[in-house]
Amino acid sequence: MENEDGIFANLMFKLVRKRIAGPTIATALKRAKEINAVGMGATITFLNDHVDKQAKAKYNANAYRQLLHQISRLNIRADASIRISQLGYNIDRDMAVKLLDGLLSTAKRYGVTVWCEYEPNMGADCIPDLGGIESIDALGVEVPYEMFHRLRDSNRILKSAHLIKLVLHQRLDGERSDRLHMHRGSQKSAVDAESGAIVDSLRAGKRIILHAQDENELGRIASKLSRSDYGKNLILEVPFGYSKHNIKSLLGKRLVVSVYTPYGRDWIPYAVNRLTEGKIHRLASIMPGGKRR
Repeated sequence: MENEDGIFANLMFKLVRKRIAGPTIATALKRAKEINAVGMGATITFLNDHVDKQAKAKYNANAYRQLLHQISRLNIRADASIRISQLGYNIDRDMAVKLLDGLLSTAKRYGVTVWCEYEPNMGADCIPDLGGIESIDALGVEVPYEMFHRLRDSNRILKSAHLIKLVLHQRLDGERSDRLHMHRGSQKSAVDAESGAIVDSLRAGKRIILHAQDENELGRIASKLSRSDYGKNLILEVPFGYSKHNIKSLLGKRLVVSVYTPYGRDWIPYAVNRLTEGKIHRLASIMPGGKRR
């Protein structure tokens, strides 16, 4: 069984390695510089999960503190992205919020945004309770695209945030309507509703990032929103390992593009949570979990 696990781990790593900037903060910063050089921003995240002790949560917070410092010191155009579970939210909510607030205070001093990623186990809204956060100016909130219209006026954190990231996990053209439990007609209406909610938020001065694995999908949605000039308030984000051809097309349309840039050795949770398409999902679903052997 151990040999079989090793084979699956190696196969999976071959599929995901082009989506990971490297194992260390130094490799991530190097890749971010390269991304900046071709006219795009970066969002850097540390792949380190499975926090079950306060010491591990504090270690992760310190890693992000170092990341924020290096982004500022090296003058890299980049944000940081964190899962609050990395700060021990599941074992001590108050500690996690305090650690996040400390990171946000540091980020505000350096002029860097910290994104709080959505996590399905945070409840129906996928957004943790962040009551007590003081440095909210430096906080960006992530939410699934298909939930934005419903949550934008009801969720307290999302309502007050000026920086919002919408994540598309599937094509929105009816190919996978089972995910949204809709028929084709009603799904089209839902897509229009989400687009309308985005336009309303942009007009209100909010900064919106659209993240998707499919660069063509991003271009299609952006074309719906490009009837008005929103300047830098609308940003398209693609994963590291993007198609250079598709990116060239997006940049050619003078759209603002950023790259989600993960680094670290604990890559399997990232593959399962973010890269849930095709062969990667099928392999990940039968993996026992853990790091590459």
